[in-house]
Amino acid sequence: MAADVKKGDKWIYTRKGGTMTLKGFYTVIYAPEDYPSIESEAIHASYEGIVPDYGQACDVAGWEWMFVREKTATQISPHNFQVDVVYTNAASETSGQSLPRNPSLIPADVSFFTVSNQEKIDRDKDGNAITNSANEPPDPPLMEDDLWMGMRVVKYYSGGEYNPNLYADYKRSTNSGTFNVKGKSGTYQFAEGTVKFIDESMEEVEVGKEMYCKVTRVFHIRADDLKWKRRVLDEGYTVITGSNIKPAAESAKAQRIKTRELSDSTLPFQNNMDEEDYNPYIETPTSEPTLLDGSGGILAHGGTPVYLEKETLTAKSYTGIV
Repeated sequence: MAADVKKGDKWIYTRKGGTMTLKGFYTVIYAPEDYPSIESEAIHASYEGIVPDYGQACDVAGWEWMFVREKTATQISPHNFQVDVVYTNAASETSGQSLPRNPSLIPADVSFFTVSNQEKIDRDKDGNAITNSANEPPDPPLMEDDLWMGMRVVKYYSGGEYNPNLYADYKRSTNSGTFNVKGKSGTYQFAEGTVKFIDESMEEVEVGKEMYCKVTRVFHIRADDLKWKRRVLDEGYTVITGSNIKPAAESAKAQRIKTRELSDSTLPFQNNMDEEDYNPYIETPTSEPTLLDGSGGILAHGGTPVYLEKETLTAKSYTGIV
């Protein structure tokens, strides 16, 4: 019993949003003695592996993530049937449809969301340092909601392909090169250093008789100029070069910053203890951070506050992570 099967030469591809559909047909011709009835021929025309089976991947290279979701057998003439086949990428657990035969071939489910967090605001909209009229930053600092983008990626892996130990390689990391994420509606591209790895989870799911790993990964994306670098105001309690006396004095190194004040602010400075109005300077360690000049010295009065950029995350290739 060997039916004559031919692939049709008319196929229609449609796309609506992220849903893609490929429709075509096969002709199946039986010998009269193959089955005892037309009903049997109609039933068997879409089974027995003579046309693509339900859940079978499309045989077009690069489109293996589209799967057979529908088949319809229609009698054209005695013993001659047309089997309409529909491939689609729309199979999902949330839609109520069952997963395809091999869900690891499906492109990842990608979703985006907004992340909000209170952060210190040290620059205004033009990039200028936020200070008071004496060029000192406010204490306490200004706080605002800082917003950036989050991305959740869900992907299936065949049994044995998922290794939870690799999580240690990606924690506290950013993408070292361009990061491409292929979703169902297209490919998303992120520049170097803009994506931070946040979280990973896995659950085992059964599809047919096979077990697969459903892996969810969460990333945060900052596409501004600073990316994931951290910016801190250059201030502290010690100097390593120049004066350690506020506002100015002789050279010193690696010393605690001190504030020089007259013992009596109503009298002029008198350096001689024997003078009647003796009024020396008193030096006391500063009790609050002092602005520095970016080189370990005290910032000159009226100088522009210096901000230092620090890398706190390790650059890591994200190729193959999703």
